[in-house]
Amino acid sequence: MTLTFVKSVIAKVPKASRAATVCALVGHSRIVELCLGQVTCARCGAILGDTLAGAYDLSQRLIVGHDCKACRRDYRNMTWRSRFRTAPASA
Repeated sequence: MTLTFVKSVIAKVPKASRAATVCALVGHSRIVELCLGQVTCARCGAILGDTLAGAYDLSQRLIVGHDCKACRRDYRNMTWRSRFRTAPASA
């Protein structure tokens, strides 16, 4: 699956459904939002997990608004599959 193909598909989808369509095509972004232990996809807002009981591992994720050297490095190393149509990350 290429970025060009994904763009051509979502161009035909209503704007309100585009983020969810991208996630359906390429998977949820590794860029996430974290609120009260609940982990959500920064692209579509779907609930991915819960960290309160240690049930979700954030080691392979980048949290929106987290501005450290490791997150900046991880953001640069992410592919278009995580970055495309995702809420702006700090890095």
